[in-house]
Amino acid sequence: MAKQVKDEVSQFLQSKLNLVLSEDKTKITHIVEDKVNYLGFQISRRSRLYTESQLSLVQSTGVIRRPSYTSMVIEAPIEKLISKLVNHGFAIIDPNIDKKTEFGKVTPKAVTK
Repeated sequence: MAKQVKDEVSQFLQSKLNLVLSEDKTKITHIVEDKVNYLGFQISRRSRLYTESQLSLVQSTGVIRRPSYTSMVIEAPIEKLISKLVNHGFAIIDPNIDKKTEFGKVTPKAVTK
C-alpha cells in the first residue's frame, strides 16, 4: 500500500506541479523500526513506555482524553551540528575548556547584538 501511495503522489507531483520525486531521496520505512532522516533531523516514534502517563493526566486536569500509545520524537544530532558549525567557521572548539561537557568546549566565532 505504501508503494501505491508513493506512486500516486509521484504522479500527482509530475502531472499537476511539474515536479519529479527523487527516487534516491524518497524512502519508504516503518517508523516503528527505523528512524527517518529529514533535513538533518531524525524522526522516530516512541512507545507508551516512554510517554506521559495518561492516567495521571486525567487525574491532574480532570479532562478525559483518548489515550496516546505513542509519541513522535524529533532529534537533532548535536555532534553533527557542532561539527558543521566548526567546519564552516561559525564556531571554534576551545582546547582550554573542560572536555567533559560537549557544549562547554564550543564557543561562537562571532556574536551579534
